[in-house]
Amino acid sequence: MAARFLQQKRLVALQGLELTPLHQARIAMLFCLPVLELGIEWLDGFHEVLIYPAPFIVDDEWEDDIGLVHNQRVVQSGQSWQQGPVVLNWLDIQDSFDASGFNLVVHEVAHKLDTRNGDRASGVPLIPLREVAGWEHDLHAAMNNIQDEIDLVGESAASIDAYAATDPAECFAVLSEYFFSAPELFAPRFPALWQRFCHFYRQDPLARRRENGLQDEGDRRIVH
Repeated sequence: MAARFLQQKRLVALQGLELTPLHQARIAMLFCLPVLELGIEWLDGFHEVLIYPAPFIVDDEWEDDIGLVHNQRVVQSGQSWQQGPVVLNWLDIQDSFDASGFNLVVHEVAHKLDTRNGDRASGVPLIPLREVAGWEHDLHAAMNNIQDEIDLVGESAASIDAYAATDPAECFAVLSEYFFSAPELFAPRFPALWQRFCHFYRQDPLARRRENGLQDEGDRRIVH
């Protein structure tokens, strides 16, 4: 599947970044992980992956509660839209191979999968209509739980990335990172939502990790 991904997508290194064939293969593997059982056609809708050497600055425009439009420059690790390229940075890609719960590529792929269900990311991917209400209930319950922990211990000490409490779309993307890279944190904390993720992605990373003997923290290694 990774080879097909590289045939179908163009990886564009920016600002002097050089990507070796090994780098490209590793990036392709990360893209394919979430769609391993869904099928590579779930990654249709974009043809390029733009890769900066490090987090990059973009001009952001947003509207506040009273309708005033604000413009500011913000630092981004990655970006994706329903139509258009996926934008990443190499520093954070390299940090996406451990078991910390952080995976930039999975995060942006989750946004792509999310937008297959409509014009904007909503936190609800393309699932049967009868499952939507339950998904929304469990996702919002997880957001509230994460926010409660943030209120108690602060963002830096929270066990789940505080970005998950931003909105449903970011919660889905962040928890997708944990689903694949730190399932032992996700599964016991949000068991109902965990089952929904397993059903959607058609994978059980926790069971796979146990089968491979990688449950213990010291054994979770990926060769760079």
